[in-house]
Amino acid sequence: MDSTQNKTTFDELVSGISAEERNFLLAKINKSKEQDILILQSSREIEDAGYLDAKYKTEPLLYKLFLWIRSLITKKNVNDLYNVDLVADLARKINKNHPGLIDHRNNLILSLFYEKLKELKNCADFFKPYFTAVNENSGKFYVFLSSFIAPEISEQIAKDADPYTIPFEREATSELRTSLLKRLDGILKNIGQNSRAKLYAAVRSIEWLRQFSELPYLHFIAQFTSLISNSYTCPYLNAQPDFPAFAKVLQSASSISKEALQAMFLYPHRNSLRSGGLDTESEKALNEFSIKSASCISMIQMFITTVPFYALGKVVFGDYDWQCDSQGGGEDWFVKYKEEWKCIFDSRWNSWLRDRKKSQLAAVLQRTFGIDSFPELPDRPWTRLWGGLPFNCEMTAGFLWWFAANKFNDAMYVLNTIVLEGVFLNKENRTELSEAVNDFVDANQQILSLADSLSENGSIGSVFEKLINEHVRTLKGQQNVDSIIINSESSVRFCGQLFCSATRTIEKIFHGILDDGKTGDYESLQNLMTIKGRENREFRDKMAEIRSVLNISRSILADIEPLDLPRE
Repeated sequence: MDSTQNKTTFDELVSGISAEERNFLLAKINKSKEQDILILQSSREIEDAGYLDAKYKTEPLLYKLFLWIRSLITKKNVNDLYNVDLVADLARKINKNHPGLIDHRNNLILSLFYEKLKELKNCADFFKPYFTAVNENSGKFYVFLSSFIAPEISEQIAKDADPYTIPFEREATSELRTSLLKRLDGILKNIGQNSRAKLYAAVRSIEWLRQFSELPYLHFIAQFTSLISNSYTCPYLNAQPDFPAFAKVLQSASSISKEALQAMFLYPHRNSLRSGGLDTESEKALNEFSIKSASCISMIQMFITTVPFYALGKVVFGDYDWQCDSQGGGEDWFVKYKEEWKCIFDSRWNSWLRDRKKSQLAAVLQRTFGIDSFPELPDRPWTRLWGGLPFNCEMTAGFLWWFAANKFNDAMYVLNTIVLEGVFLNKENRTELSEAVNDFVDANQQILSLADSLSENGSIGSVFEKLINEHVRTLKGQQNVDSIIINSESSVRFCGQLFCSATRTIEKIFHGILDDGKTGDYESLQNLMTIKGRENREFRDKMAEIRSVLNISRSILADIEPLDLPRE
């Protein structure tokens, strides 16, 4: 395999796009001079550090005496009274610095918070769809992300641990596979500190955004009721179930790089990106995403800056010692990252084994039929649709079509002559040969019909052309294409089975006719030495040639079959 083509294939397996396309996208992404979109940590200027007990020790003696007297009168614990005072003081500070958020006297969260919460939901709704693909296989996304954040990692793996760096002439042993895996493991273990830190920061920021998008906005918003037009309030008690989840995420906000955000946008479309970069529509969508995501991040940043969520939590729960859990997630990213690289390696190893076998078969084709490359169907429209779709019978279909186009007529000349002019010592052999020839004809005609239907104006090819020109991947279109491909694969497999079954029977007939040692019920022709008259010698040589061609062809199809099984 050409090294340039092989490198591109590796890049596309890792990220869905080639290195050139990735560089093009990075150039688009980095047009702006700003390197990061930052989310500020929430301000705690109105909060006191420490816990209630520690703060109590710093209070003046006169105030402590006042609390003690109140405790005697109200028969309440001093700590409880002190907690109420501290929470009330926090509420006053919140009302002073951030008016309109709460009505502490009536234990209500007010309409301003409600409006800001709806704005947050709009931001979450914008980002949430992009996590559908990410959540399906986070390890695969991390590898895709690393191709943008730290492309040098995949470049080193491609150079030092890719099976395609090994020539096909080398024997495929378990020791060879193990040595490549050790190289891969060594590269991953020794990722540079700077690259690892950038990757981890990007993973953490994406994980934070995922958790932000999955907060229970609808449930929290539903706790607000309107007693007066356009004025929504929520009792503290009703807010308590959802408040910790929001506080946990919003108190742990982190910066998000543009590369990480746009990798998230591109990830679902990685397999449909056209060679040479983005088309006009995709580039427009990318730009719109960039603008909208920047706007959403700014809105989140504004919320965190203007709503003292940590202090508000103490007020809502009426507990000065209230703490929200620390936000986590993404800690196992490197495990998933390594696992996905192992999966990529396994895929590359299996592909290398297949291509190695294909190379060996190509050598047989070259020696036997003078073909320089493995034959393909003349039209393969699935390769041009949506960035290319898999067809699991490429090699079988290609070889069957080549045989039907180049060897079928020669074989039929010999077979028809034997059926029509041969005098069989065992008449049942003629009947069996006739049936086998009919199957042989059916197999070849069906593959030629399939090839015709795949042409641009054919019944199948025209469907693909219509979808290619529409530039839209719909569910209905996907289902239609899946059905066509499955049916076409079934047709190819049937043709291959029919071809092999027919040629096995034909070989038994040839064995009885041409070989000295007869076995079973197959016998020779009474007129073997006179058939075709003066051309008898040439015809007998032609029989031997066609016999060899059919046996080699059947052997090639048998070797192709495991190579044409669906790839995992």
